[in-house]
Amino acid sequence: MIYGIYGMECLLLFLAGIEDIRKKKIHILTIFAMGVTALLGCMLRQDYGWYGALGGFLIGICVIGISIISGEQIGRGDGMVIAALGILCGVRNTLGIVCFASLFMLMPALVLVICKKGNKKTKLPFLPALFLGYLVNILLGGMA
Repeated sequence: MIYGIYGMECLLLFLAGIEDIRKKKIHILTIFAMGVTALLGCMLRQDYGWYGALGGFLIGICVIGISIISGEQIGRGDGMVIAALGILCGVRNTLGIVCFASLFMLMPALVLVICKKGNKKTKLPFLPALFLGYLVNILLGGMA
């Protein structure tokens, strides 16, 4: 059952990534669906308790705070999605997902800077990288 929840969250994250690429926004219903799915998954997981879910959620809240402080250099929607993933995945897995996503974002950012097509104000969609980070985390057995 939990693998079905992981799959549903993966599908929602994939769709949110497409939406982020196309519109540079994430619909609130998508975030809501991810949150509900994450809460269901959290109730089914046996390997960590509510403290792990709360810690993962707080990582997303920190990203939202950074978004507010930085003037939306990081999108609030990204923070909300990370908060939802944090509920499902727990603290350690959420940190791993965000680290992998950051590494995946490094590649296109370097290409844009080297080709002089972007600068520090260039906005790139983060959810596709978050989707890849989620997949890598699953493939490495982080949420088994």
